[in-house]
Amino acid sequence: MFWNENPFHDALVIQATIEDFTVDRILADNGSSVNVIFKRTFVGLQVEASRVQAADGPLFGFSGEKKEVEGGVELLVTLGGTSIRCRFVIVDAPSGYNAIFGRPLINYFKAVPSSYHQCLKYCRDDVQVRIRGDPKASRECYLNAVSTISWMSDAERLEKMMEQEEGLQAAEELEEVEVTSLRGEPELLKIGGALPPEGKVEIAACLQENADVFAWSTAEMPGIDADVACHRLNLDPATAPVRQKQRKSATSLVGPIREEVGKLLEAGFVSEIQYPG
Repeated sequence: MFWNENPFHDALVIQATIEDFTVDRILADNGSSVNVIFKRTFVGLQVEASRVQAADGPLFGFSGEKKEVEGGVELLVTLGGTSIRCRFVIVDAPSGYNAIFGRPLINYFKAVPSSYHQCLKYCRDDVQVRIRGDPKASRECYLNAVSTISWMSDAERLEKMMEQEEGLQAAEELEEVEVTSLRGEPELLKIGGALPPEGKVEIAACLQENADVFAWSTAEMPGIDADVACHRLNLDPATAPVRQKQRKSATSLVGPIREEVGKLLEAGFVSEIQYPG
């Protein structure tokens, strides 16, 4: 059964009043840790610029992509006759949705969203309030999102994430301190350079006292007992194995990948297994 043949696969998309404007195509997403208002929608609300506060930082999607936010703002949201003020982050990015109601807003209303039943429910004065979803709008938003996706291979996505990490900078200047490992060799750690002198001395002493908790190389990591955590492949022994197409990594990643795999092989964390052809 394909996605568009099953209404129970639709995301929960609802309508609400934000700052006296009726706004549709709002995704009720219990998996989002923030409430999001997209910039084009925010501009349409005609909110005074003075109400916009500094952003807390970028947002990261489940696949690691980073989105810069343009600020935060408190907006009056009316849902099913109940009005509350909630903080939103403003994001300038293409989207089929006008806004995303994340966990903060859903929890403020003490609401229970259900994509399966296509509704969101909460209680007001011991009366159940039901906000119905819009499956048609949900599918339109989904198709809009699919049409704008830039499909990337795993290697391309990893390379993009590494580029983003390289662009990250520390919030302050860092200062190196020397710690002697259990092997008797000097190792370097970094602490905040803006710390007072006595604070630096205390932290350096604490790091040296607890030098045994640091793993300076892969070989020094003892691993986790299989009784604590163990990963197994969910395979059906009655099903014949199928050879997958070999995946190639980006040229710029081949060297780092070989280096990391070499460390794991040397430490005995992984081993090569020969499968029948």
